[in-house]
Amino acid sequence: MIAVLVARNVRHHRRLLLVLMLGLASIEIMLIQVVASLDRGPGLQDIIQMLPETMRNLVSSQIAFVSFPAAVAFGFQHPAVLVASVAFVVVAGTIPAGERESGILELVIARPLPRMHYLAGVLVLLVLAAVLLPAALMTGSVVGLAMVQGAGELRWTRYVMSAVAFSALLLALGGMTLMLSAGAGRRGQAAAGSVGLVLALYLLEVLGGTWNALRWAQWASPFHYFKPVELAIRGETRVVNVMVLLAVFAGTTAIAFWRFQKRDL
Repeated sequence: MIAVLVARNVRHHRRLLLVLMLGLASIEIMLIQVVASLDRGPGLQDIIQMLPETMRNLVSSQIAFVSFPAAVAFGFQHPAVLVASVAFVVVAGTIPAGERESGILELVIARPLPRMHYLAGVLVLLVLAAVLLPAALMTGSVVGLAMVQGAGELRWTRYVMSAVAFSALLLALGGMTLMLSAGAGRRGQAAAGSVGLVLALYLLEVLGGTWNALRWAQWASPFHYFKPVELAIRGETRVVNVMVLLAVFAGTTAIAFWRFQKRDL
């Protein structure tokens, strides 16, 4: 029965998922093309030095290492990439709240179907998205690097851990969304709460990097454990950071199942 529910969810969201995968791959390819052109010209370091000091500090805090290899890895945390990926996570994670609001959930649960099986069908869609979206970015990196001059000097394998970290981040955010959706009565309520939470956590990490008053609280943001550029440039595995994100995913998902089991439909 779980397979049927998964197939239904995938069928309803496959077009959006495919469009996002193509879009993310295209963004990464274009980013590599643009950065390669700039690097062959004045150089990224010279361009960064032309920016105002505030902008230089913000760029440095987000990219950490201003270079062509770093810019390729930055594609995994580009704002457009994050917004598109999180948007799908929110859409998928709020399925229970949406179907509760429309009355479909009551019809589905009326069958001899355990509630846990229903929520597992939604969870599988989230996991698929968390794997396929980073895989699309990874594909874009492979294609983009193959298209630029001297691509043989930069191997795509150095970005594998960046893709793994991105997958772990999406799982953590997906678990949070599912946790909020499991107890919500309306999709709009669950989506607004999820978007607000993700935005607050993102700003906590970004502002904490430049504002000492918030630096102590950065550990509470999942984005604090997502460092794709450092993974690619320094060659660090940062397994601990990935494990933290997976722990967040496991904990919030467990709460989601508990809330869904206890809530009246």
